[in-house]
Amino acid sequence: MKKRLFLVIAVLTMIIVAAGCHLLPTEKEPESNPVPTPVTDAGVIAEANLVPAKYSALRFALPGKVAEITVTEGDYVEEGQVLARLGNVESLEAQLLAADLAVVEAEQRLKEVKRYYADTDPIALAESALDVAESQQLAAQKALDDAKIAGLEPLEAQLLAADMAVMEAEQTLNELEEHNADQDALDLAEAALDTAEGQQRAAQRALDDASTATYEPLEAQLSAADLAVMDADQKLRALERKRREQDDVKLAQVAYDLAKGQQRAARKALEEDVKLTAPFAGKVISIELEEGVYTSPAEVALVLADNSTWYLETFDLDENEVVRISEGDRVEILFDALPGQSFTGEVESISEYFLERFGNVTYVVKISLAEKDERLRWGMTAEVSFPE
Repeated sequence: MKKRLFLVIAVLTMIIVAAGCHLLPTEKEPESNPVPTPVTDAGVIAEANLVPAKYSALRFALPGKVAEITVTEGDYVEEGQVLARLGNVESLEAQLLAADLAVVEAEQRLKEVKRYYADTDPIALAESALDVAESQQLAAQKALDDAKIAGLEPLEAQLLAADMAVMEAEQTLNELEEHNADQDALDLAEAALDTAEGQQRAAQRALDDASTATYEPLEAQLSAADLAVMDADQKLRALERKRREQDDVKLAQVAYDLAKGQQRAARKALEEDVKLTAPFAGKVISIELEEGVYTSPAEVALVLADNSTWYLETFDLDENEVVRISEGDRVEILFDALPGQSFTGEVESISEYFLERFGNVTYVVKISLAEKDERLRWGMTAEVSFPE
């Protein structure tokens, strides 16, 4: 009986323990929720340079000595403002005067041919036209010769100095040889002579190159004058063979038109080409001129820029990236020189033509800058982000 009681108690105890285990709170295992993968959209990133809205490297249309520079670097100028002037305009004034007189003479001849042809000898008119052409030929030759003389004086002076140096070196060597100087002294004298002769050849070459390479406009005028003389001579011979009123009128008209053209060219040279004017309003970035120094159309005189509006131009966008960009896209801009400051812009244009850069086919994208900052400078580099 007692054993049976213990058995019942043991069973009850086991039941209670089992029930208690289910009633006690159990620690739940953490749920394994998947962590979302962040999606980043870097888009296209390119390097770019800052450029102004307009910029131009200005040059004089004529060679000559700089008489006046009216601006300084950093000045803001208006469109049409005179920036610099050439001097020595007397020859240009003389050319304009001669051209004015030629126009008056040609106009008078044309009127005479049309009004009094019956009393006018067409041969005489043709001879006069030839005289005018030959006068213009002489004037063109003189202008070319004067320009060469004016522009070659410094080089001629250098050549003269080189010639004197060669003479002195030769004299020194001869004196040493006459006095049986030692070999070291003779070697030094010969080396000095070789150096002087080399400088002499260089000066001669510089003079020859300058005399043939910097006067193309005047040489072209002389060629045109030579052709005009040939043409006038041929027309005179034609009139001598056959006299017709129509031919005479045409000849007079051609002479008049030629005179008017030369008058316009002479006036433009005197009134416009001796002045360097601003083609647009902007800031003087750089001045390459010096007063009293000769300049030519081949030399940059002044750099002008309109930096009222800034643009960025990319230089490393390849063909795979440019197709992901469209005009009007908004972009983010970070300048290397202004770390931590972000700018915004808008794609204004995408070049149609490609450039070979860094071994890749690249395209230039032009971006207008929305913000202004006084610290921005032409040529600054920036990183441009084109988000997709």
